[in-house]
Amino acid sequence: MPDIAMLFEFHFLRPWWLVGIAAAVLLHFVLGRRHGADRQWQGIVAAHLLPHLVVNRGRGHWFAPRHMLTLTLALACVALAGPTWQREPPLFV
Repeated sequence: MPDIAMLFEFHFLRPWWLVGIAAAVLLHFVLGRRHGADRQWQGIVAAHLLPHLVVNRGRGHWFAPRHMLTLTLALACVALAGPTWQREPPLFV
């Protein structure tokens, strides 16, 4: 079992990179909303016919390329934040 004091030493060297995770999640929802079948046909097909013509309405794929993009960006942000267990000595020492 890990020592509880060791958990308090975990930190990020560049924590501002973690803000990128929120940006990746926001991008995920923007891409999902923009590429829906309803959005693509909205200006072309009459509004009262559109619900009857869209196949698989409301059911998306369980895994899409935008999911992989979001996961990759989130993992990259965590890696760029620099997780570490020990502090680096100051450069002037």
